[in-house]
Amino acid sequence: MSEENTNKDLNNNVKSGMVEATVKAKLAPKKRRNRVRDGRVPLHKQKKVEIEQEPGFVYRVVVDYGSSGERLRKFAKAGWIHINKYGKTVDAAQASQEGALATVSVGGGDIGYYMRIPEQYYVEDQEDKQSRNDILMGQIGLLKSVPKDQQRGTVKIDYT
Repeated sequence: MSEENTNKDLNNNVKSGMVEATVKAKLAPKKRRNRVRDGRVPLHKQKKVEIEQEPGFVYRVVVDYGSSGERLRKFAKAGWIHINKYGKTVDAAQASQEGALATVSVGGGDIGYYMRIPEQYYVEDQEDKQSRNDILMGQIGLLKSVPKDQQRGTVKIDYT
């Protein structure tokens, strides 16, 4: 078939709307088959934390990168407490069973430990962090409400 005949066929198909219909059919979203699986729950509908949470505490997963324990010690020093899968306090040093501490695999061989802190300590820490950030933002001129005695710094431009 020559190129001229092919172009004529294409032009005829375009005029008749055949090509447009073919393109629409290819671009149309595929219909999903309605499959029913016993007990299937999509990931986005599953509860992320399977720990019973007690009011008055803030919970998080602390990852022990490289299994050195240093990061866990820092969190413990700051008031964070290890918990078991029932949300109850567990002394990490006294944990006799491997399953006593609530953990989750976070990939790469690292383990995340569920920990909690009393909400009042968490709020105090966040307020302290925010006040330090406000001072820093004021020093770089992003906040205008920094007191004069906390405004420091100099800028030196050397044109040599």
